[in-house]
Amino acid sequence: MGNLCSRRASADSLPLLASREVAIPTSRDLAPSALEKANAQGAGRAQLVSYLALTQKKLEGCSPDAEELKVKILPSIAKNLNSLTKGAPAAIRESFHQALQKHKVLPDYEASKEDMIEVLKECAQTMKGAGGGPPAKVTPPKTSTPEPTGAELEKLSAVVSRLWEIDAPYRLEPDRDFKLCHQARAQSHSSFHSAPRDLDAGDAAAEPLFEGVNMKKLLSIPCSKSFLNLLNNYSADTDKAEVVTSEEKSEMDVFISELMSTPHMKYIHKVLVAWKVVDADPHHFASQVFDIWFTQFRTHHGGPLSSSGFEHVFVGEQNKEKDEVSGLHNWIQFWREEKAGRVNYKGYVGAITAEDKQLVKIRFGWGNEDKNVSTILVGSSIPFEFAVMTATFLGFGGEAKVGGIHFGPNIGPVQLTAYPWKTSLGQVIRSVFIEG
Repeated sequence: MGNLCSRRASADSLPLLASREVAIPTSRDLAPSALEKANAQGAGRAQLVSYLALTQKKLEGCSPDAEELKVKILPSIAKNLNSLTKGAPAAIRESFHQALQKHKVLPDYEASKEDMIEVLKECAQTMKGAGGGPPAKVTPPKTSTPEPTGAELEKLSAVVSRLWEIDAPYRLEPDRDFKLCHQARAQSHSSFHSAPRDLDAGDAAAEPLFEGVNMKKLLSIPCSKSFLNLLNNYSADTDKAEVVTSEEKSEMDVFISELMSTPHMKYIHKVLVAWKVVDADPHHFASQVFDIWFTQFRTHHGGPLSSSGFEHVFVGEQNKEKDEVSGLHNWIQFWREEKAGRVNYKGYVGAITAEDKQLVKIRFGWGNEDKNVSTILVGSSIPFEFAVMTATFLGFGGEAKVGGIHFGPNIGPVQLTAYPWKTSLGQVIRSVFIEG
């Protein structure tokens, strides 16, 4: 099949698309975060309350030594509280600051773990008195967090269909917000593996897969900015231990706080509660979501803590010993790496159909490693993908192969597959992905 794209026409036919020369946004480019902007609104209050409860629970469940507490944990929490209250009334900011000083968190981080827990409790009480809990006036309208119906609770496919409806105002649409350039069918499996192992080996596509993406729309979607801030925190090499800095930990907390405030995750929480697989307390659920996605683990006995569910699924990993790419199932990360010249799209797999405007089965190289086949849903929001994958993992005890899944009327059927990984802290996500 010939080239399916008209690259010269793209600039005129898609005026909303960011040009191919636009630089990939960095953490600095993305400041201030969507969360900080939301603090001036009712949703920011609920996110702050959620952060306080989640952090208290984590502190109560850990036993840091004095140095870790003083050097990493206390500065990180103090920084987060300062960031999360930027748009709050002056009385709330002053109350938080007084609590931090009273319990000797500030100025020199001399507080004990118990002192820090007391600070969090006092701050939570302050927010409660200021109307910072979950009252109706700061929660999204009911249309944003629909109740699951009896029919939806009977099967995952119905839950995914409802999530697709919820995601309608959040996702990017083909041709309007992004455009793909499929070009040619990838080489056969045997030809692909007999080719030399480098970035250009077996390349049937001269151009990138993405012609452009509407950055303005993407960055307006909840969690997009905080998600992008996480992507540069990981080493793709599965033989290198991940080192999580206090700044990176702060970025994870902000992301989870934003994520749990979306209608997608609120809906999924209701579904999973009805399925009797998670706690009804939203703060406990937030903590569980954090644990299954961000807990680090070893991929082989005696190896380094080099992987997590989030890194595998959304960032991707490179196994240099096996010369292969694993994970990297997210379209935003693929587009980001492709624009940076680190991913080489090598053609589509199978036949091109109408659904390939949003669901692509592709082959690509990343560094000197290859991914033979990957199925990626394009345009969907980060909250949608997290909600679908979290439900697939938790709803089926960690391991699942569920077919008959459709994304709207024109995409599918596909299969959702989930695999667990056992750690000393419990079962976490090894991978969740689409097949089809």
